Amino acid sequence: MKLSSMQVRLAAWCLLVLGVGMALFAIAIFVDVRDELMEGVHESLIATLRSFELFLEKESHGTDLAAIREEAREYSTGLPAGHRVVVRTPDGAVLFASPPTTTTDVYEISEHIKVHGHELTIDMAAPLAQVHETLALLRNALVFRLPLMLAIAIVGGASIAKRALRPVAEMTADAQAIGMNDLSRRLVVRPTGDELERLGVAWNTMLDRLDASVQLMKRFTADAAHELRTPISIIRSTAELALRKDRDDASYRAALSGVQQETVHLTRLVEELTWLARYDAGAPGADREIILVEEAVRTACNAVTPLAEERRIRLELQIEEPGCGVQMDPLAFRRLLLILLDNALKFTPANRSVRVMAGMKNGRARIEVRDQAGGIGPEHIEHIFERFYQADPGRTSPGFGLGLSIAKAIVDMHNGVIGVEPIDGGSCFYVELPGSVIAQRPTVTA
Repeated sequence: MKLSSMQVRLAAWCLLVLGVGMALFAIAIFVDVRDELMEGVHESLIATLRSFELFLEKESHGTDLAAIREEAREYSTGLPAGHRVVVRTPDGAVLFASPPTTTTDVYEISEHIKVHGHELTIDMAAPLAQVHETLALLRNALVFRLPLMLAIAIVGGASIAKRALRPVAEMTADAQAIGMNDLSRRLVVRPTGDELERLGVAWNTMLDRLDASVQLMKRFTADAAHELRTPISIIRSTAELALRKDRDDASYRAALSGVQQETVHLTRLVEELTWLARYDAGAPGADREIILVEEAVRTACNAVTPLAEERRIRLELQIEEPGCGVQMDPLAFRRLLLILLDNALKFTPANRSVRVMAGMKNGRARIEVRDQAGGIGPEHIEHIFERFYQADPGRTSPGFGLGLSIAKAIVDMHNGVIGVEPIDGGSCFYVELPGSVIAQRPTVTA
C-alpha cells in the first residue's frame, strides 16, 4: 500500500486524533481522581479535627491547659497510623504534639478553635502515601493500556477506511475504463444516499454532457467538412480546367470569376464557423450597451429593404411598445436581426409579405418576424436551430444552415429565448430578451 494513499492518510489521521483524544482523556481522568483523593483526605482531616475539638470539650476533667493537654494526648493515641496533631497556644507555644511521622509527604490543615475559654490552634496532618500509590496504579494503567488501545484503533481505522473507500476504488476503475471512443459507459453508483453517491451521480452527469459535446463536435466537424468540400472542389476543378490548355481572355476571366464567387462563398462559411468556434470556446463578447429596440429593428429593416424589393416581398414593421431598450452588444444584436430577416425573405415567395413586430411582453423585449413561407413541418421545428440543419433536404436554398444556430448562440449569450411558432400560412420566429421601457415615443407602423 502506498504511503500517499488516502487510506493510509485516513488511518494516520484517525490514529492522531484518537491518540490526542485519548491522551487528553487520560490526563483528565488522572487529574479528576487526584483531586477527588485529595478532597477526600481534606474532608477526612476536617472530620477528625471536629471530632478532636468535640473530644476536648466534652472529655476534659478540668478547664485548665494541663487537662486539655492530657485529653489531647489520650485522643492522639487513637489516630490512624501516620497522622499527627499539634496543639498550640495563642503565643505559638506547643501545648501538645503527637510523635512526628517518618514521612514528610503529608497533607496538613490548621484551624483556630476555642475550648473551655482557651484560644487554641490545631495543626493536623495525614500521610499521602496511599494517595500516591493509588495515583501510581492509575497512571501505570493508563500509560500501559493506551498503546494497546491505539493499536486496536489503528487496525480498526485502517479496516474502516478500506471499507469506506472501496466504492471510490471501484468508481476509479470504472472511470479509467472510459475512453473518448466509448463515452456511453457510466460509473456504477450504489444507492447509499451519501457523498459518494452524489459524487458518482455528478460524474455521470458530467459524462452525459461530455458525450453530448463530443457528439455535437463530431456532427459539427462532419458537416463543416461537407460544406467546405464543395467550394474547394469547385475552385480546384475550375483552376485545373483553366490551366489544362491555352484559352482566350474571356475564358480566363470567366474561370477567375467563378473562383472569386466560390471564394466569397467559402470566406463567409469560414467566418461563420470561426464565430461558432469562438462561442463554443467561451470567448467573451464585446461590451454591452443600452440599445433602443425600435431603432435597431428599423435600421435592420432598412438594410434588407432592397433585397425585399428585388424579390417583390412587402416588408412591414410594427412597433407595439415604443421606448423598449435592451442591453446587448450592438453588432451582435444587428446580426441577430439580419439573420431572422434574411431567413424570412429567403423562403417567402414573391408578392407575399414579411411582418416584423417589436414590443414588450411579460417584462421582456419581444421581437417577432412573421413570414408567409408555407410553414415548417413539425419534424423540422425541434432541429431548426441546430448547426448545418436545413429543412430543405435537397439543399436547394442558399446558405449553409448556420444562420439560425448563430442567432440562437447570440440570444443565449444575452440570457434570452429564441423559438419558432407556426402561424397561418407561415412561421413566426420570435426572440425574447431582458429589457425595459427607457423612453416614450409614438407608435410607428411601416
